[in-house]
Amino acid sequence: MSLAVGFVQATYTNKFTNDDDFEDRTHRNFKKEFGPGIDQLRDILNIDTRQTRYQVPITIGYRIPLSQTLTLLPTVGTYLNLNNTENVTFYCRLPLPPFQQTQRAFGQVDINKSQPINLINSLSLGTGLEWHSRHWALQGSPILNIPMQAAPTMQSDLNWQQKTTVSLRARLLYQF
Repeated sequence: MSLAVGFVQATYTNKFTNDDDFEDRTHRNFKKEFGPGIDQLRDILNIDTRQTRYQVPITIGYRIPLSQTLTLLPTVGTYLNLNNTENVTFYCRLPLPPFQQTQRAFGQVDINKSQPINLINSLSLGTGLEWHSRHWALQGSPILNIPMQAAPTMQSDLNWQQKTTVSLRARLLYQF
């Protein structure tokens, strides 16, 4: 039996031309989430978002010897999401001072906000083979990545794969 645990800081960045583009692509209302206190008729432009997510990947595996040099490696794994913070920067039209209607200036707004996220949002299943000779081991494994549905009260996670995918893991190891 094997257990692999790690720590990951994942960063996701996105750019949007305005709040309508943000809503079309994320299905989130930008002015409601990030613009309380901002006039709803005011222009919002050049939206940059940066989500930083701290995760703990966990994989459990089992080694089944098939011969002197070949081993079967079934695994199951997931990521535990610990924290998700979103930094948003955008420009909005500033209110005009009275009697000065010719200049239309924009000001930059920066917002940091902790965003809710599911503790677990995917499941990985794999069955690989390991060939070993002396101190060297070569592993190959197809991995099936299955997304898990968000809780009904939470937004779907647009920064995570929404469809089931298959990947291939290959490793060359030197054993002491």
